[in-house]
Amino acid sequence: VKVIGPLPAPVAITRTASVNGLRQAASQLLPSRDSAGSSLGAHATLSLPSQSLESPSKPLAPTVQTNLASFFGLKPSEKAATLPKTKPRPVYGGMHPSALPSNPIHSPSAASLPGRAANRRATGGGVASRASDEPDGAVASAVGGKRQRKQCPFYKHIPGTCFTVDAFCYGSIDGCKAYFLSHFHSDHYGGLTKSFSHPIYCSKSTGNLCVNQLRVSQDRIHTLDMNQTTNVHGVLVTPVDANHCPGSVMFVFQLPDGRTLLHTGDFRSAKSVIQNPHLRGLKYDTIYLDTTYLDPKYDFPPQDACVEFAVRKAKEAVATNPRTLIVSGTYSIGKERVFLAVAEALKSKVAVTSKKKAILDQLEWPELTSRLTTNWSEAQVHVLSMMQISFKGMAEHLQQHAGQYNCIVGFRPTGWTQSNKTTITSAGAAMPEILPSFRDGMILYGIPYSEHSSFSELKRFVQHFRPGFIQPTVNVGSAASRDSMQ
Repeated sequence: VKVIGPLPAPVAITRTASVNGLRQAASQLLPSRDSAGSSLGAHATLSLPSQSLESPSKPLAPTVQTNLASFFGLKPSEKAATLPKTKPRPVYGGMHPSALPSNPIHSPSAASLPGRAANRRATGGGVASRASDEPDGAVASAVGGKRQRKQCPFYKHIPGTCFTVDAFCYGSIDGCKAYFLSHFHSDHYGGLTKSFSHPIYCSKSTGNLCVNQLRVSQDRIHTLDMNQTTNVHGVLVTPVDANHCPGSVMFVFQLPDGRTLLHTGDFRSAKSVIQNPHLRGLKYDTIYLDTTYLDPKYDFPPQDACVEFAVRKAKEAVATNPRTLIVSGTYSIGKERVFLAVAEALKSKVAVTSKKKAILDQLEWPELTSRLTTNWSEAQVHVLSMMQISFKGMAEHLQQHAGQYNCIVGFRPTGWTQSNKTTITSAGAAMPEILPSFRDGMILYGIPYSEHSSFSELKRFVQHFRPGFIQPTVNVGSAASRDSMQ
């Protein structure tokens, strides 16, 4: 166990929303609980951020916790059920005072901003853009004609510590001594530049990318070894694989007062994640949860089944026509398992741009980096940006390599692609029916390969760990998104 710095005075940052009638709304929106859920998480609660204003001069009314039953159809807590029923006073755009933040660190209204899920669909979270760099609930406000610094939302703070997670676009945050970065996607590192002067805690791969891509000073990077516990300012911190993109981690925070908190960052829950020995055996007081796909309509097949599908279709296409070029979409990082498996099956190199190779070389993934080349003619598998995986983009790319290939097959691996019809794979997994699109001899497959958890996976994850409290971290920046989450 490494010890980094003294234990500071606790930073009390608490916020909970009061949402009347949430259980009734949830019973209509969410599926009824299963038999496993009837006795799980009865005491758990869910916090939803609300529209916020400048800190009030008077103390706010006590907050009311909304129980986990409203989130995943589990049994409501007795405490919540016995709370006095009072008619909310409609102030501040309809939000009750108890739903406002109780300290100066708050989250201004972002009703006019698109939800993070919409941003992800457009940018993938890995391509820096104005939209994707605006975190949920964080906008700069203008007071007296002057642009004010954005305030850090409460849910990016870890209460009882001097830590924030993925909060780099708010400048120097009062009371924060350790800035944690879950992974290298722009909607999480947005605001991080070479001039950043505070300590950053992250995985080794993420640290490599910060230094080599963003020019962050190496002495600002504090690498946390995967599955190893480090004492950071008196808090035991353990990074655990998030199964999202290379270098992505979940953070387990064990506080001196006995509380244990889990911040998932972005993650894809799976059996291997739930059974991770560094997550099991702990009682989590709070889980900060990736709620990108918090909607019952999203139910993704296993990642392995999606990879198997891409490999099979690539092999069939090349067997039919050896002059077939295979292209696969990606973000700055992410989706590597798909194109690596296809390349291995075809015994091919993987062609990428020089910029993309510079990124992938930082991941310390020998099986991947050994196949990379910037010479497009050396490989039958080419990696393009996700935006290029369209008939227009594929036609342009094929034209550039017309002397070598006369056919092209594209894979667009994203959770936003799905079908209501399912088939069963050779491994017995349910797989949505994936029908190709054709145009002028080109073939395009949308594969529901997601690096975020589906609704059912989130439900199983929560039911397994039975947290006392859930804090959503995605799509919580506007009243509309909060209402849809309820």
